[in-house]
Order: sequence, then C-alpha cells, then structure tokens
Amino acid sequence: TKIASEELYAAPGAVQILGGRDSFLIRRGGELLRGFFDPERQTLEMVRLQGTSGDDPAAQVYAVGQDAEGLLVTSTVEGNMARLRAFDTKGGLLWAQNAPVTEGFSDCAVPIYDSSSRIRYVGIRNKYRASSSRTVAATVYGLYDDYSGVTSVRNTEGYPTEASRLLFGVEKDDGSVLVGLGAQWTYIADSGFNNGPVHGMPERTEVLGYAPAAGTAAPGAHTDLCSGLNRILEYGVRSPGLLLFSTGANHQVQPAAAHTTHVIALRESRESRMDRLRLRHLPDDPSKGFSTLLAGPFDPAALALEILDRPEDKAKTMILTTQTPEGSISKPLQLRSGAEYYYEYTTTASEDIFSVTAETPVFHPDSVEEGGHYRVLAEYVEDFSGFRAGSPFGLEESRFLNGWYNAAHAYLYQGSNWSNRYLSASSDITFSVPENTLGVLSFDYDILRDIGFMANYFALCKDGGPERIWDEFVAGSSKGFYQFRHFLEPGEYVLRAYARGYGGRLMDYYTRLDNLRLVLVETVPGPEGPAPETPVPCRSALRQTGGLARVEGRFTAPVTAAFYSPFRADCIRGEAGNDYAVLSGDPGRYIMTVTLPPGQDALYLGLDTFSQPTLTNGKNYNNVTYEWLDHQWSCMYNDRYPQSALANIPREYRLAMENVSGTQVIRQYSATYRGSYGWFTDLEAMITLPGAPVPAGVREGRMLMERENAYGENGCFAGAAEIAFRPGEEGVVRIGDFRIYTVEEGVKVYLEQTAFTTEAVLQEWTTDQAKATVAPEEEAEEPEDLPVYAKGERVSFSMHYSDYEDDPSKASYWRYTHTPMNDGLHPSHGKVLAEPIDR
Repeated sequence: TKIASEELYAAPGAVQILGGRDSFLIRRGGELLRGFFDPERQTLEMVRLQGTSGDDPAAQVYAVGQDAEGLLVTSTVEGNMARLRAFDTKGGLLWAQNAPVTEGFSDCAVPIYDSSSRIRYVGIRNKYRASSSRTVAATVYGLYDDYSGVTSVRNTEGYPTEASRLLFGVEKDDGSVLVGLGAQWTYIADSGFNNGPVHGMPERTEVLGYAPAAGTAAPGAHTDLCSGLNRILEYGVRSPGLLLFSTGANHQVQPAAAHTTHVIALRESRESRMDRLRLRHLPDDPSKGFSTLLAGPFDPAALALEILDRPEDKAKTMILTTQTPEGSISKPLQLRSGAEYYYEYTTTASEDIFSVTAETPVFHPDSVEEGGHYRVLAEYVEDFSGFRAGSPFGLEESRFLNGWYNAAHAYLYQGSNWSNRYLSASSDITFSVPENTLGVLSFDYDILRDIGFMANYFALCKDGGPERIWDEFVAGSSKGFYQFRHFLEPGEYVLRAYARGYGGRLMDYYTRLDNLRLVLVETVPGPEGPAPETPVPCRSALRQTGGLARVEGRFTAPVTAAFYSPFRADCIRGEAGNDYAVLSGDPGRYIMTVTLPPGQDALYLGLDTFSQPTLTNGKNYNNVTYEWLDHQWSCMYNDRYPQSALANIPREYRLAMENVSGTQVIRQYSATYRGSYGWFTDLEAMITLPGAPVPAGVREGRMLMERENAYGENGCFAGAAEIAFRPGEEGVVRIGDFRIYTVEEGVKVYLEQTAFTTEAVLQEWTTDQAKATVAPEEEAEEPEDLPVYAKGERVSFSMHYSDYEDDPSKASYWRYTHTPMNDGLHPSHGKVLAEPIDR
C-alpha cells in the first residue's frame, strides 16, 4: 500500500527512532518537512520546519543528523555558503548558522554527539588548495554556547587527510570536541608499504581538537579518542553508544593486508542509556524528560510499564483562568497563504473559543476614490510539489521536476559522430479569467540559456490571438520573479514557454517556473481598503464527550494580498508630454534619452520598437539594432541560419528594464540607404516621486500599471498570524489535546500538536488578563444510565434487600422521580409513596 510519495533523506545517521516512529527529513520543492513514520500503524505524520518555505529548490540539502532527544540538524548549501539549522520535534527553529564552504564540496557538515547521543555542536569541513600546499580545516559551532572554533592540518605533498571521509564527531565527557577525518589508504601492488605520497596519496587519519570552555582549537592526535588506533583508518560509522572504524587493505601481493575493523564503546551512564532508549522506543512525549533507575538488569518492558503507570505522565490540560471577559492566551504561528487548516482540541467551554488573526500590513493608498482599489476575490497558486487534479492551470504531470515545472527543455546528447544542431522546445499552460473579473499572473522562473535574448522566454496568448512576449530583462542564465505588468481582461489564456539552443555533443538548456500564481480581482465600489490585522473566519462543530467538548474546526489562511491599491508614482505613456523622455536623431540613428532626476528612479522603463529590416540581393542582411547600456538587440529580415532564431527579435518588440536611475540612453541603428528602418513607437514607465514611499514588493516586480495609476499589493499576508483561545467571559476553562494541521495527499501535516504535558509548554504562549497552568486531566463523569419508558408502559420492580430484624433505622420507602420528556412532570413526582407506580 502506497502511503505517500515524498523526496526523503535516509543517509546513515539521518534517520532516528523517536517514540517508536522513524523520524527523517522530507523535501518538497524548497521547503523542508520532518516525517514521522509509524511502522506498526503504517501512518505518516509530517511537520513543517520553520523558516524553510522560502528556500531555493535548486539548493543542495543534507540531513546532518538527529540526536536522542529529537533534535534535527540540516544543511542547505548554495554556492560556497551553507546554512546550518537545528529544529525541535515540532518543527521549531532552535538555531541557525551560516558557514562558508569549499565550492563543489557541499556534503561537508559534521554532527557531533556526546556519549548520550545528544548534539550540542556541529562542524563544517573545508579543503583549500594553494600552489605549494594543501589544507584541510574544520570549524565547530556551538548550538547553545555561541562557540566557534577552527583548526586545520596542512601538507606540501597533497591533502593531509581525506576531507570527504568523516570518521567521527565526538563531544567527550570533559566538554572537549574531536573531529576525525579518514585516510585515503590503499595498498598498491608492487609499490611497497607506507609510500603513499609518491603516488599522490599522502592522506592519513587526522584528528582536530576543540575546547569550547577555553575558546580554543588545535590539531589533535588519533589517540585523543582512545588508545590502540592507527593513522590509516578510512571509514567511520556511528551507532548510539558505539563507533565503528575500518581500513580497506587492498594489496594484491601481501596476503596479510586484510580488511580491519575497530569497535569503540563510548562511556554512557546507566540513567542516560535508559532515558535514550525510552525516548527511542516508547510512544510518549520526548519533552517529558522522564528517567528512573531500576534494580537489577535493565528491562525495557518493565521500564515501559512503570512509565505508563505513573500518574504524573497521564494526560494533562491547560487551565485558563480569565480575569475579565477580554482575557485570552495566544501565540504566534506561521501559516501558508491560501492553505486550508484543520484544528482540534478538548475544552470545558460550551462553544468554540479558538481564533486566528492574520498580520496584513498595509500602505496608505494614493487614492480611495471609487474604483481606486481592486479587491482580491480568489488566488490560485501552483508550487509544483506534486501533480494535483482539479488545478485551474492546464499542466502536464511529466513536466513536474524537483519542485519546478520543466516548461521547456532543449536537450540533446550525441555520440561520437556528433554535429552542431539547432533545437527548440516549448509547451503551453492554459488558464481562464472569468467574466466580471480581472487577472494578475506571476511566477518564479529558472532559465539556463544559450546566447541571445530570444533563446529562452515566455509569451502570453489571449483567446487564440497573437503572442505577447514578456518584457523581462534576462541577459543570461538566471532565476527571478516575473509579473505581467497589466491586469488581464476576461478570456482564455495560454502561457507559452520556450527553450532554444545550438550546440554539439551535449546541449542542455531549459525554462522552468515555480509558484505560478493567478489572482482574480474586482473593482471596489467605494473607499473600502485593507486592515493591518485580519480576523480569519473559522468553521467548527462541538462534540460532547462526558464532561468535555471536543471541538473540530477549519479555517483558510488569507491569500497573499487582500487588495491591489494605487500608490504615488508617476506613470507615463508615450515620449511626448512628459518631463523625462526626449527623442532625437534621424532615421537610422534615433536616440531615446530618459533623464531621471536625482532622488527618483524608474521602477519600470519599457520602450516599444518597430523594426523594418531588409534583405538585398538575396544575401545581404540589413538588420535593425538597438543598444541600451552594454546590451544589444537585433531584428533580422528572417533567420539566416536556424540558430539565428536565438537572437532575432520580432519586428514589434519591447525593450524593458527595472530599477534604473540617472540618464538612460537607448540607441537605434539601421542602414536606411538599404531601406532598413527602426522606430521607438511608445514608452511606458513607472517613476518614483520625491518623498513618496515605494510599497513592499514593488521593486521586486510586484507592480501593475492601469491607465495612469501605479498599483501594488496591499494588505499582504506573509504568513505571520496569531492563534488564541478567548473564552469571552470571566472564569476557568480547560483546554487540551490541541492540534493544527493540513491534509496533503491524504496525510496530516501538523503545524501544532500540543498535549500541554508540562508547564514548559506554556512558555510559547502569552496571556492577556488571564493566567494559565497545567494540571492532570479530570476524569469525565459517566452520565447516569437512566431508564426511559413510554407513557402507559407497565413497569415491574424487583427487591434485592430485606431487613429481617425490622430495624427502624433501615426503613425503606418509595419515591417517584420523573424526568419529563414532552408533557410536563408527573403529579406524583418527588412524593413518598406507599407502593411503586407500575405504569
């Protein structure tokens, strides 16, 4: 049975057993999650890791290690920089550190464990090459003491040790840290023993030492870990409480050169070992930190029974005492825009007291006249983490690739008889903008391109009409964000992606996109605008279970922006009638000069061109070219060669750049004596005004132009929210077993899962006119099993007691107690009777 399909990391040391479940790292696009797989129940729970939702999907990710208490350490590498992060079992970010790494050596992080299998330090290995020497270094960072220490070893014959072979990272009982790196030790036939440097292999086992308490670091010795080790250890594997080292002796002549293995047991206290095993194997909350000592041999089953029988480990709830009707308890939470969340909890309150408030910062709009705003009606986002039916976009499942959409891929591999070839690839994405709405389309792109502005690009078609080529300035392979500059009118659309290339034996060019976003808006018929905080509507139901109510509800996080509002900027159209643009020159030598005063810059500057190239004598190409800064565009009569399509711009084409300042000069060249002409036909620009703030996101391309107005996203939701319990009255309520999660492909992905087991949990919460404590959950009283009879039904009674001594103190009597159903109390209700009522 397929439970889930995810990209997970299960390298040695990257999987840990916690509470009887396998814990491991999962990646969706750029975001990191933590998976908990229960092999007994065959269920998978996933928890999002804080602060990773915006990670680059192209970055390299490594699960560095997990410790006995559930700490997960990850490494995300981009170029020559690694971002080390540590997360708790709930996905909370506990620690982060940026560290430089050697380019191309990305799997370089070092988990450092103490004898109890806890991680308190993490290291990074690097190697450096100079003209006369080779150096291997390791830097160690403290998660809790801000320690940072670096030391290295050096050799003039070659690298002194093999940096990629991590033997161990150990924190000793005295607080010192050791990092061991392996040898590259191979017995080469007929070369003799111990002459590795002659053959370019001087690597030996090296140990680097660190003293966090003293703040120092220095090279160590292999005997610093334990005696009996040599300097030709090549491989190391760690298991809780054990280190295993091996040397592969591959000599073809000497039979004594055999594979050797060393097993080292780390000193660990009995209490630590018991606690570690409990955390690994018992389905309990690791945050309780329970430990005990048992007489005699260690018996995990007996320990489990003792733990489960302890009253302090039974279910607990939060007791919230509100001092006023406005009293509450709250905590911040990070949500995903537009995602649907589910929540559950138990309470003694008679109604749902849970609430969500989203932070939606606003800017003061330039105008609130009628039609001044565009209200967001719906938002559709595709992050390509997995193909889903029912998407508003027409997509091909086969193009989903590592969190991106491989929209166009010009790939060619040829064998030995290769030749240069031109290749073009494209695909379409369809979507609709309904009647009575307008659309805003945006996406992230990743382009690996050949030479030429027409090698990779996007184009938009409406209702089967001509292509409108995007106006993004992409001078080479790059990643970025693009949003079409104008609202899309209602209609059927096609977003087309191209990738083209010219090459020989191997050609690999692509156009990819991510976070494809379609926003539908309508005009606001009045001065309504966004608010800085937005209450999120919740829908819920209560189910009574004894003395507690179980609340089950759902809510949808706000969309990315609530409105598109006008902001102060100078939007111009056409070179005439404005103070910035001047057209000069003569046909074939036109010059467009745009002068931006000091303190002002063009958030967007686009120039429409129309070209008329010619072909004379059937062979002379008289192109029309345009120059802006150091870049050149060219329009040809046709594609002289197939590969000419990489640079041949259409006759109608827009040159555009963003965030430019000063004087911008755009020149046009053509051979008019051969009938070749070019013109600047239009100009469109969005220019800042002195003293007018630019809304967030606009400089990154999140802007729109409509008539003479500039629009930006307003009331933007970046994920920050507050959840709270608000009883709405003075008094005491109990709250327990609280969960928030999303459901993705049938799997619950928990954002919050709190059993309120300890007072420490409350440190994450903030009370307002209220107090909160944690106490054992009260046993719910079972309701009395009262008989129910139909009106007029005969009832028989049986006596099971008689007093043969007729003791007056034991006298019995009949009294009728009636619980009415629909027609009031019985006239004998509450009266003492001489005999029972039998109907």
